[in-house]
Amino acid sequence: MRRILLAAATLILTLSAAAKSDSPVAQRADYWQQRLNREIPVGSSRSAILNWALTNHLTASDDPQTHDLRIGLEEVPEPAPKPRISPSAVVCKSWHISAALKLDAKGQLASAEVQTLGNCL
Repeated sequence: MRRILLAAATLILTLSAAAKSDSPVAQRADYWQQRLNREIPVGSSRSAILNWALTNHLTASDDPQTHDLRIGLEEVPEPAPKPRISPSAVVCKSWHISAALKLDAKGQLASAEVQTLGNCL
């Protein structure tokens, strides 16, 4: 019985992950993560990062406390919602994709993470 439950849970998680990775938001987030990794490698200077954002017509903002950077990358509209299963289900009409860039003490890129935030009702 335990094996059956474990197999069912694994199947559900696998299908859920596959469905999520097929979503337009997940595809675009993956695209941006790969692009950041390729075009702004770890060790890039703050000025190189800001120049990259400017060249690509993107807006960068500075966290005044940590001096880390956030770059707005793209807004992805959500496809028309499927019929609701529950009246309390959350519906997002679009997703904002941004990059959270952590800089080290020398002002060089230590890590870049793409994040998504839903514009939900």
